[in-house]
Amino acid sequence: MYDKKAYLLLATFSAQQQLMWLTADVVTCTKKRRNNTRSRAKKRDSYKTNKKVKQRQRKSRRKTEKPSNVEPIKLEEPITCGICKKEYKTNIEFATHSIEHNKDDKYSCHLCDYKNSSKYRLESHVRTHEGLAKYKCEICSKAFRIGTHAIEHKYFHTGERPFQCEICGKHFMYSRRLASHRRNSHYQLLTGKPKIKYGCDLCDKQFESLPGLNNHKNKKHHNIKVRE
Repeated sequence: MYDKKAYLLLATFSAQQQLMWLTADVVTCTKKRRNNTRSRAKKRDSYKTNKKVKQRQRKSRRKTEKPSNVEPIKLEEPITCGICKKEYKTNIEFATHSIEHNKDDKYSCHLCDYKNSSKYRLESHVRTHEGLAKYKCEICSKAFRIGTHAIEHKYFHTGERPFQCEICGKHFMYSRRLASHRRNSHYQLLTGKPKIKYGCDLCDKQFESLPGLNNHKNKKHHNIKVRE
């Protein structure tokens, strides 16, 4: 008689495999089953390896892809790079190409002399030329997509500080600075709970968050070995 486990395995074989199995003895079938198990294990390991390789490839492609959320504009005349003389038909292609010639992390706009070390800010700047940033500063012509950001930006030129803390009376130029002040200076008064501070065991400095303490230790005390 044949082994019960062998018959259960038979149900997973194709018609040709079943015919070969039925004409062979049980010992031969067991050996084939072991070989098939090894083969499936190899395929599974190969699949995991290929999956990791594809993930790394996708990450590398994301770094070199064109700026996201910006629709490229086809220009009437191609843009010529002033360094390598290559021509590009869209604004985004040229903006991305400019990265190759700026190893000091400077990104340049092809429509004006604007430069920035941040790729994200270059993308935002390109949108201003496309008309996607509706709100412009009358003084420096800087454009914003959100009206409140444009209004608060004007305070930078005028020196106004219209945001006042209702607890201590201190004035701030931006609403986000006022919110940060309330959170840091009047936390216990506003929440009724004492603010926890994290002290460094290597110096006398205190920090309002655990990530801030860890960042301090990594920067200031990374060469000091703590004795257990």
